[in-house]
Amino acid sequence: MKKHEIFFRLDCGGLIGFGHLSRCLSVAQAMADRGFSPIFVIRERPSIQTIRIPYSIRWLKKVPDVSSNEIEKWRVVDEQGEADEFIAMVGKPRFVFLDHYALGLDWQKKVLSSGSKLALFQDVYSARFEADFLINYNPGTGGSYSKLAGSRPETKFLLGCQFSPLAREYAENHRFQDFFNVNVERIGIYLGGAPVESLLRLATALSLSEFYKVKEIEWVVNSDEERVAIAAILTSQKISFCIRLPSLMPLYQRVQLFIGACGVSYLERACLGLWQVNFIVAENQLPVSRVLQQENLGFLVGDLRTLNI
Repeated sequence: MKKHEIFFRLDCGGLIGFGHLSRCLSVAQAMADRGFSPIFVIRERPSIQTIRIPYSIRWLKKVPDVSSNEIEKWRVVDEQGEADEFIAMVGKPRFVFLDHYALGLDWQKKVLSSGSKLALFQDVYSARFEADFLINYNPGTGGSYSKLAGSRPETKFLLGCQFSPLAREYAENHRFQDFFNVNVERIGIYLGGAPVESLLRLATALSLSEFYKVKEIEWVVNSDEERVAIAAILTSQKISFCIRLPSLMPLYQRVQLFIGACGVSYLERACLGLWQVNFIVAENQLPVSRVLQQENLGFLVGDLRTLNI
């Protein structure tokens, strides 16, 4: 094994999104700080032709963008074939981080049989895996995995919020009291399934704030109706709208502050080290909001559905 090389196998872009990339970038940064050379192995797709990654990329065979949410269609061939292409590209043995819903047990076994070591990100529970390390940072995962006999008794389990792959600068420096020293010129906003009346209350609050009046705002909305209603309130702001972006990653890379919800996209932004102001917009976001408060990461305003202006 070449001591200083560590490989990240993931896919991103289009329907796949960029959560896999953002958390692998956080791990890669930590590894680079310790003398390793991160290498990203990604399937080339049209939607990621302009992607920016500060590490070496090895592109697998180019394919069209995925047009289905069925994860098995994210592969080009079967898992064995995907593993063969990966092994042929990177050589063997290696240390590999796998962050990919569609590359399951067969891919993992094939790569391990080549002599590589494998660390697996698994943010949904599955009893069918084989890896040297398994990382699942969702709250309450420990009980599920403790019941597994597992095909590799030596597997190391890294479970729970303390293993969230946050960017180092975010984990160390993103405390709300430090926010006032950040130079913010452009702000991004996306609040998922928040009710329209909640979005309009937020727009009214922004219209009353001197801070937001002098910033450029990019707001991602779900419909043209939302755009028209919000624009009617924010008449004096420098604001542009996008409707249903296929990925928020380009927006994340353009802005210095993001106003969003406490869903999985919160962790994606945290992994990138992006400053953010967060709202609860659904009941299932309460566990994440509690972690955000306990760790003093970012700033939680409250429940957007009930807050007054």
